[in-house]
Amino acid sequence: LSFLMLFRPLDTGVAGGTLEMVAGNCTDPVATTQCTIDSAFLSARTDFANGTNGCISVVPGSTSGYSPGISVPTNGNACFSSTATDISLSILGIPLPLQDVQIGGEFTGGNPPTGITNGLIKGFVPETVADSIILPADSPVGANQPLSSLLIGGSGNCDPGDDRDTYNSVVGWWVYLNYTAAAVPLQ
Repeated sequence: LSFLMLFRPLDTGVAGGTLEMVAGNCTDPVATTQCTIDSAFLSARTDFANGTNGCISVVPGSTSGYSPGISVPTNGNACFSSTATDISLSILGIPLPLQDVQIGGEFTGGNPPTGITNGLIKGFVPETVADSIILPADSPVGANQPLSSLLIGGSGNCDPGDDRDTYNSVVGWWVYLNYTAAAVPLQ
């Protein structure tokens, strides 16, 4: 499963447009990959803005001491940032519903861009939601335990720290996913 981002338009010279994030099936090897949309999975549509300032970033105070750190786009480079939307990702078959998800990154390769570096997907998962997601019995970590048991500060987590944040008066965790992307043909 691959995530595909469809920019309409893919043009750094305009103020923005519509961004659709969909699940895709892509062939190997990367150099000659072709992708098709897998309509049975994730599909989210939002608006995005292009620019060189106001690139997507982490929520202040929501990260600490992790190595490697989270990569974020650099202001001054051609970048984009989406408006917030709710998305449910499936990671290793485990549903992860995230609130107020934003997607962003730095465009590379000119106009139209041929890639994205320092890509960032950020979203919030409330503690009550993380408590309700039970990991499958064959999970390599946390089998038959709530997702929150894998998150520092969550029920059953053995780390003495607490990575929970409060967002809109709700306790939970900010989730950050870094990515890089290359332009691919869509069939």
